[in-house]
Amino acid sequence: MAFIALLICTPVFGIGIDLYTPSLPHMNAYFGSSVSLTKLTISFFMFGAFFGMLIFGTIADSFGRRKIMIGSLLAYIIINVLIVFSPSMDTVIALRFLSGIAAGSVGSMNRAQATDIYSSAEMKKVSSAMTIAWGLGPIMAPFIGGFLQQYIGWQACFIFLGAYALVALSAIYFFIPETHTHKHTFNKAKVLGNYKKLLTNRQFLGAIIQSGILYMIFLYFGIVGSFYVQDLLHYSPVVFGYLSFFIGVAYFIGTIVRRALTSVDDSILLSISFMLLVLFNALFLAISFFVNQSLTPLMLNIFIDAFLIGILYPIYLGKTLSLFPELGGTSGAVAGASVMLIISAISFTAGFMEITTLSEFLLLFLITVMISFTVYLFTEREN
Repeated sequence: MAFIALLICTPVFGIGIDLYTPSLPHMNAYFGSSVSLTKLTISFFMFGAFFGMLIFGTIADSFGRRKIMIGSLLAYIIINVLIVFSPSMDTVIALRFLSGIAAGSVGSMNRAQATDIYSSAEMKKVSSAMTIAWGLGPIMAPFIGGFLQQYIGWQACFIFLGAYALVALSAIYFFIPETHTHKHTFNKAKVLGNYKKLLTNRQFLGAIIQSGILYMIFLYFGIVGSFYVQDLLHYSPVVFGYLSFFIGVAYFIGTIVRRALTSVDDSILLSISFMLLVLFNALFLAISFFVNQSLTPLMLNIFIDAFLIGILYPIYLGKTLSLFPELGGTSGAVAGASVMLIISAISFTAGFMEITTLSEFLLLFLITVMISFTVYLFTEREN
């Protein structure tokens, strides 16, 4: 039951982003705000997660996981209810920052509890299962969110987030006791020393950089695509939800393939996956110059990207979780916080981009893929 409880908690952070992406244009209209300001609700959520993961993930090695996890889930529930009654977009952004802190703490505790319970050898399979559970969020969340927006309104999305967190809270409370048995007195100098130990490890540093970039590629459709598909191409929230559903399915299939290929050396999977990423993104960008605002090449490009990220992401996630099992809380905190900081910075920048053509959208994907490919080449060379 502890394993099931861990899997239930795994999507809490992800659905906090994916569920309400179909509602972004409608929240923009409801509050009369700008598109760039509305997109900041995601950037500030990520920025809040940076603090939540770093602070609570670090102190968890001294104070344990259970109380922090329960308190964070409770805070997350309350904040999402408050968002429903927000009087302005500025208030929504502030509350999203706070909910990001709570969700970041939940994500960090979730990984740390898994590291506490399972051995390094077991974590390879456990991390794959957790990645699959995380992948269910992008599959179901926008799909559900599209219907909630179409038939109820954007407020229903945040009520749903609070309700799901309540289910996760119940699972943790009843099925997972305190898992950290090697608590130590909080020591600032030791914490900073642990940070240095983690961030000077090339494998660890490369894994968190790649995790952030790959995650961001996966998020582009939700952040930018919501406005592109609904405002420019004039499709409904339900259609956007269906499109996001199929992208999530592609990611999920990728994680299944990764799990089936656990006997294959990671270096081979990395090499093949990155070559395919670069090839297909360049191909579809070239095609975009010969078609006019067609949804087909965009969706094919994103579908292939999501599938390949489903293979790549578990590899890097497994590295961040297994390299330093004795520093489960701190390593989870540093890894998660660093990923969130990368995503927050990229999403903040992307939020101010006005994507009005298919070629511009696909160019954004290709540039990000090339950055990820460059990081891969440098880290592989150093390793």
